[in-house]
Amino acid sequence: MEARVGKASRVGRITAATVFHGPPAAPLLDKPSRRQYEISSHHDCRSNREPTPIRFYGIDAPEKTQPFGKEATDVLIQIIDGQEVDLIPTEQKSWDRIIGTLCLGDTSVSREMVRRGYAWAYREYLGDMDENEDYCRFEIQARNERLGVWSLPAKDQVAPWEYRSSRRNRAPKPFTDYTHETLESCIAAIGKRPARKPR
Repeated sequence: MEARVGKASRVGRITAATVFHGPPAAPLLDKPSRRQYEISSHHDCRSNREPTPIRFYGIDAPEKTQPFGKEATDVLIQIIDGQEVDLIPTEQKSWDRIIGTLCLGDTSVSREMVRRGYAWAYREYLGDMDENEDYCRFEIQARNERLGVWSLPAKDQVAPWEYRSSRRNRAPKPFTDYTHETLESCIAAIGKRPARKPR
């Protein structure tokens, strides 16, 4: 899913923004640190700055072929709007990709996307940072207020990870119904592979 921010700048995938700050300092990061980054795409690459993909920590947004996929991109554009962001890295598996949280001041872009209903709390991959439970709280709040993807009929509220799995396997599968999920059950699922429950 592509997004654009700022005057003529671009941003990378909704779940993998592209940032410039030169090559990473080390292949692994022991603890989060805060540094400034400028968001752009490979199209805006400068010869003296190599792009480093940043996968948004803790969220999964609708695929472009899902309902609200385009809208999620538009909301990301609106939130960032060409501003400089801080990156708090949480994991670096290789030299060419970092998992982290993008922040505008004290606002986490990832949590804001969930709060507005345009991304899901990615339960399986939460667990490395403080305030992980906020992702669940914001998702349930958005669901109760029927924001973004939660305004869809229950049958169309398909978690992106299940949507991708279904397309990869090229066979219809029952999707998990999160309609009545409680905060406690969401928090309990953090860091665990989700069990599929038929709708």
